[in-house]
Amino acid sequence: MGTHLSAQQPADISHFKNYVKANDQLHTCGKIDEEALAVVAARGIKTVISLNTESPSKVILMKQRAKALDIQYVHVPVSWKAPSLESLKLFFKVMDQHPGAEVLVHCRLNWRASAFVYLYRTLRLKEDEALAKAALHQVWKPERYKTWERFMQTAKNYFETNR
Repeated sequence: MGTHLSAQQPADISHFKNYVKANDQLHTCGKIDEEALAVVAARGIKTVISLNTESPSKVILMKQRAKALDIQYVHVPVSWKAPSLESLKLFFKVMDQHPGAEVLVHCRLNWRASAFVYLYRTLRLKEDEALAKAALHQVWKPERYKTWERFMQTAKNYFETNR
């Protein structure tokens, strides 16, 4: 990715791939690298959640780099081809452990990240559906992908009946 800090904007994360500020505490973007973590740290974000399906060695490297920057790096692997309620429940659990904290959620293109954050905002935080969907649609429209359309409907049904 090759993120470089500039003197003018040492903590600007808005240039990250497909960056979206979902709300005051939640940010989503495409895949970040070790160098980008320095920008995240300068921004003051202390929690990064990766929804990528990465090799264990890459996850270890990112966790080590994040720890050195006083960032908690959490890996919640989400399959692009088969997203699961189990992954979403784990994501919700991780998010619930950081109430009110600023969090950056990322994946390869910010499709999985924005979808999971949308579901978290609407199902867990009970935020306005239209606002959450507007943030989601800045990046992509999951309803155009049958697997993701079904997954999101399944998630809504599950969390609405298992409150």
